Amino acid sequence: MNKIKINTTFKKLIPPLSKEEFEQLEQNILAERKIRDPLVLWNGTLVDGHNRYQLAQKHSLDYKTENIDFPDEETAIVWIINNQLGRRNLPPYVRAELASMKEPIIKAEAEKRMLAGKADPTQKSSEGSGETRNIVASLAGVSHDTYRKDIYIQENAEDDVIQSLREGKTSINAVYKELKRKPETAEDRAEYRKIAEQVKRSAEYARNHKRTIQEFHDVLAANAESFIYSLKSQIDFMDAGIWADRKNIETAFAAIDEIITNISKMKEELNAKFEAQQSNNPANDPGGIREGSQKDSHSQ
Repeated sequence: MNKIKINTTFKKLIPPLSKEEFEQLEQNILAERKIRDPLVLWNGTLVDGHNRYQLAQKHSLDYKTENIDFPDEETAIVWIINNQLGRRNLPPYVRAELASMKEPIIKAEAEKRMLAGKADPTQKSSEGSGETRNIVASLAGVSHDTYRKDIYIQENAEDDVIQSLREGKTSINAVYKELKRKPETAEDRAEYRKIAEQVKRSAEYARNHKRTIQEFHDVLAANAESFIYSLKSQIDFMDAGIWADRKNIETAFAAIDEIITNISKMKEELNAKFEAQQSNNPANDPGGIREGSQKDSHSQ
């Protein structure tokens, strides 16, 4: 039997079994003294059956093989990912992790179609955050928000935390919430510094300047951005299960409505200021009505 080649890229696409899962597979194989399912090869390279092959080597067991003809390595990679997604009851993190490996492939295919002059909905948004990620999240069987959190965890979590997620011992929301408790990346720290600087500039303007309307607009926009970012962060920190209760949704809506009400009151105050200025400024008194009435009062 020819020696099977191992492609490290292919092997990394296979979600590792937990220690308990691997031991159970080993017990099942030893009980039958054979590898029941054939190993799948492409040009002599293993594309499916890495754990079975390892156990066959360890215990000197015979095995069968079957060959699949792929046109190139990229097609083989897509097949491996789809095969893994379809065959095992995987934890959500692993499903999203697997599907994320297809994201660059999906984007590249979309770009090819764009260059060919065919409009593609996956290019509505840049940096993989639009329809492309919706497609990938759908492949993983998770929501867009869960997929976004999965990507953040892949980029920021420690290996032992990721292994716990792969084994289903913790949840994506719990890990994401913990990672977001403080800035974990240079990008996060830069965002916080930007917001702090905006607030600082706003305070300086308030102390030292009589603002123009453009300055008012700019400062208000900066503070609004800071507020919205803070509000979104608070929502992200919440356990996702909270939003399954309609009462909690209504409570959140009431808090947001209170903010909107206060903003409406500010608009009313601004309008009152305008009307007061109008009534106190003779230049805004058409026809000299106020002036005439004042002369009449003096003559009486």
